[in-house]
Amino acid sequence: MGRQLATALLRASSLEPRHINISTRRPETLGGLFLDQRWVSAVLYSLLNMCTAQKLGAGKTLRLLNGLFETNTFTYHSLVNSPSASDLNSPDDLFPWMSLVDAQTKDTPLTDLVLRDKGLRDCFSVMYYNVFSNLAEG
Repeated sequence: MGRQLATALLRASSLEPRHINISTRRPETLGGLFLDQRWVSAVLYSLLNMCTAQKLGAGKTLRLLNGLFETNTFTYHSLVNSPSASDLNSPDDLFPWMSLVDAQTKDTPLTDLVLRDKGLRDCFSVMYYNVFSNLAEG
């Protein structure tokens, strides 16, 4: 699961593993990991866009995201606004392409979800930390 997230993050950004510095200190000694909810939303929307680019239907995309985060939090309405969600008539329909600029500059259903759901934020933080710790190890 961690390797999948790392691969998705690296594909969705211009980062290369050699540009990432990993601290060897335990997270609890660093005072925690802060990830802005708009940044988290943009990363999650980039995963959604990758699923759309691969022609993965909305139903399979939701199962993939919920499986990745071991939750049932992600729904059509938690990812896209109501008019767009109502356009999804079948689980085989594709999610619309999401603007990553909008994800970081405007309120979206996903930024609201990330803000409200501490468990999701904690899960994302743990996955993020583990992925980059594993990359540092090699």
